[in-house]
Amino acid sequence: MKPCSPGKIRNPKTNRCVKEDGKIGKSLKRSPSKLTFKKVLNKNSSTSTMASKSVPALEKELGKSPSRYDIKEYIYSKYNQVNVSWGPLINASIKTAVINGDIIQTGQRFSSA
Repeated sequence: MKPCSPGKIRNPKTNRCVKEDGKIGKSLKRSPSKLTFKKVLNKNSSTSTMASKSVPALEKELGKSPSRYDIKEYIYSKYNQVNVSWGPLINASIKTAVINGDIIQTGQRFSSA
C-alpha cells in the first residue's frame, strides 16, 4: 500500500486517502481510533489474556475481588492512556475471559480461576 500524498491521511475504515481538512479527515484527527487499542493488544497480548492477568494483580493490590471498574482503571493505567472508546473493548475482553474460564464472575466482582 503506497503512502498518502501530502495533505491527506488514510481512512482506516476504507483504506483510502482523504483530505486532512475535509469532513472525514477532521473527524479522524479529532476522535481517537479504536485501532490503537487493537494494535496494543496484538503487540502485547490477546484481550482475554489482558483481563485475566489484571484480576490476580488487582486481588493482590486491593485485598479483595476487583469490580469491572477496577479492571478498567488498571488496564488504563497499565497502558498509560485513558481513552473512552476503550471501554467496550475492555468489556468484551472481560466477557471473553469469563467465557474461557480464565476468571470467575461472582455478582459484580471477579476472581481468578
